[in-house]
Amino acid sequence: MASRIKAPRRRSSASTAELTYHAALLAAQQESSPDGILVVDPKGTILSRNRRFGEMWGIPAEVLATGSDDQAIASVLSKVVDPDGFVARVRQLYEHKEETCSDQLALRDGRVFERFSSPVVGADGRHYGRVWQFHDITDRVRHDRELAEKTEALARSNAELEMYAYAASHDLSAPLRRIIGFGDLLEARAKTKLDAGDLDYVERIRRSAASALKLVTDMLTLSRIGRDSLPVEDVDLDAVLAEARSELAAELTASGARLEAAHLPVVRAHAIPMHNLLLNLISNAVKFRRPDRPPQVRIGCRRDGDSLEITVADDGIGFDPVYAEKIFQPFLRLHASSEYAGSGIGLAICRRVALRYGGTLTADASPGRGSTFTLRLPSSLIVR
Repeated sequence: MASRIKAPRRRSSASTAELTYHAALLAAQQESSPDGILVVDPKGTILSRNRRFGEMWGIPAEVLATGSDDQAIASVLSKVVDPDGFVARVRQLYEHKEETCSDQLALRDGRVFERFSSPVVGADGRHYGRVWQFHDITDRVRHDRELAEKTEALARSNAELEMYAYAASHDLSAPLRRIIGFGDLLEARAKTKLDAGDLDYVERIRRSAASALKLVTDMLTLSRIGRDSLPVEDVDLDAVLAEARSELAAELTASGARLEAAHLPVVRAHAIPMHNLLLNLISNAVKFRRPDRPPQVRIGCRRDGDSLEITVADDGIGFDPVYAEKIFQPFLRLHASSEYAGSGIGLAICRRVALRYGGTLTADASPGRGSTFTLRLPSSLIVR
């Protein structure tokens, strides 16, 4: 934006005093600025400058004393990384009087200046010169560069860890399946030859292997979310819910669970991650039920401003609100595996699915009064 000044005119002694006052005020403002400030007239004569300008550029006092902008420019050319570009931009701005400028200058000593320039135009439209302002952003640029490097290194580390988890989990699956298979064969072939204690040992081996296989499978799922480049598609969440309900049919029947669900929309996402999310939330609602009654699970859905809100609420054992964030950490369990089976990864999977689509997943609960998990997704994902 062009700076505006009033056209000069003859002044009385009173107006001269006022002008002196305003000049002193302007000078004080310039000197208190952390930026280097330079004002030149249309011919390139330096009208005013602050001390910071000379300090930033290291311009000799005798050069500044000449009042020549050309000599000031010549004295700093050896300090900028691109002297030709520096001069060309200055000349361009002098030739195009109404143009403003905001860019960065790299210096050979490693510093970086942010350069601003705008014309000084009077109320009558007359051009009186140009203001240059230089702000040292070296620390900011260095910080941004270091932050970018750390972010890149962290991303590489996370990718390597995910690949390691995927490879390790994949390699562990085969031997665990063989343990389960051989346990089945041993029980089938030697059932009549083993006593009750031996059969109990075989069953414990099979259960332990099955539990480990579930853990490995969940680790694979967790490592894949956000890494798999699945094609985005229209996902009918009602259909996904029906599949999850079918997969959990045995658990729902055995527990006597009652599952009520509102109509869910069609969203732009991936069917598999959304299936994993709903499956884990419903499975948890059924698993952590109160022992004195069948679980009641309610799935709600509403549009809340710019968000699609889906809730999965139950009347189960709940948990202390102090754990509302910790439960989403992999392997963190609030109960012993002997009380409630599971890998401790299910909610971490759900949280990662929510984050993948720019959403959030939060939990609200109290001991003995059930839990409510709230998934919020951008409403832009809604198809219908």
